[in-house]
Amino acid sequence: MTKGKVAAQCCHAALAAYQAALRQRQSDLLQMWESQGQPKITLRVRDEAEMLQIRDAARTHSLITASVKDAGHTQVVPGTRTVLAIGPGMHCASRVGPTPVIDYLCGHLKLY
Repeated sequence: MTKGKVAAQCCHAALAAYQAALRQRQSDLLQMWESQGQPKITLRVRDEAEMLQIRDAARTHSLITASVKDAGHTQVVPGTRTVLAIGPGMHCASRVGPTPVIDYLCGHLKLY
């Protein structure tokens, strides 16, 4: 995918994760995340299988996840999962909330 396509897909996932947090009534978590500037980090996985493995692990830790399944109108095959959002979480320095678990699950990944 082009960088622009990746950016758009990440925006879709971030919004979906935010909406999931609202549905799960995670208002305290959202409020803290928003007060810290809504930090986001974009990481690279090898392939869709690795992304889904990380998603499943995040879910076993009761973390909010949102993956994007692309419609396939432009650059990828229809139904391809292109990005995954985990969280929202707190800023790493706070060491409260889900961030240590997110770091554990994703700490080996390289920045995009």
